[in-house]
Amino acid sequence: MFSLILSWLLLPYFIFWRDFLSKVLFSAIFLPMEGKQLLLERLVLEFPESSRSTLRKWVKNGRIFVDGKKIKLPNETIGEGATITLKEKQKFLDLDIEVLYEDRDLVVVNKPEGVLSVAAAFDSENTVHGVMKKHYRRAFPVHRLDRETSGVMVMALTEEAWEKLKEQFHAHSIHRQYRAIVRGRLEGEGTWKCRLKEDQNYFVRPHPKGDMAITHYKVLETRGKTTAIEFTLETGKKNQIRAQALAATFPILGDQKYGDTGSHRLHLHACCLAFTHPITGKSMHFESPVPF
Repeated sequence: MFSLILSWLLLPYFIFWRDFLSKVLFSAIFLPMEGKQLLLERLVLEFPESSRSTLRKWVKNGRIFVDGKKIKLPNETIGEGATITLKEKQKFLDLDIEVLYEDRDLVVVNKPEGVLSVAAAFDSENTVHGVMKKHYRRAFPVHRLDRETSGVMVMALTEEAWEKLKEQFHAHSIHRQYRAIVRGRLEGEGTWKCRLKEDQNYFVRPHPKGDMAITHYKVLETRGKTTAIEFTLETGKKNQIRAQALAATFPILGDQKYGDTGSHRLHLHACCLAFTHPITGKSMHFESPVPF
């Protein structure tokens, strides 16, 4: 009887301490410090059209990056000024073409080596453009990569986007960066500038009556008798990098058309493409990991 009375007397104290401790622990574990916020709460603000369940799933699947670092706990505390990035889900179409980004106006893809960008006399279907036309209602080529070259390319899905993207290419305002391995030991950085013209055998070479081609290069490292280089295009002529590399006596490794047969593939990859969205005006930047 005494223990029962004691329990009733002590019950209010137990309730008080239980509530007090739960509040303290909740504040310590879940509430962010001043100048901080919970990742999940920030995601709610960044993506108001998505449910909390979807946001948690994004975090769990490794699609959320904070200041470039992958985060896997939705209740992690982050800085109020932190940059949130949502990684797009991987999507592959026919011919192993990876979709990096898509909206109603354009699609950005990662083209595999060995796939044509647009139709040729000998193949009109097994091309990036052919796959785009099958998957989307309409598709308009804006630029192209050589069959042997892999990497990032953009294609318009509306005529308006196509016209405005073409204007950017003609104005040379689009940032196009390539990685390559060349035969020989090149040093430093510089610019290759010459006029290029295609002959009747579809071979591009320097010619005084050709179109001006400008390529900036930067040596990344030497690898024995080869050199890893970063190229940035100022102009975008057919076979530009390949023709200028040969003319400079540094042919690209594996370029059977332009002077090298020492590898099973062409070591030229379009690693970066940046442009202004033709409709929204937003800055767009895409990268593709170098496969060699």
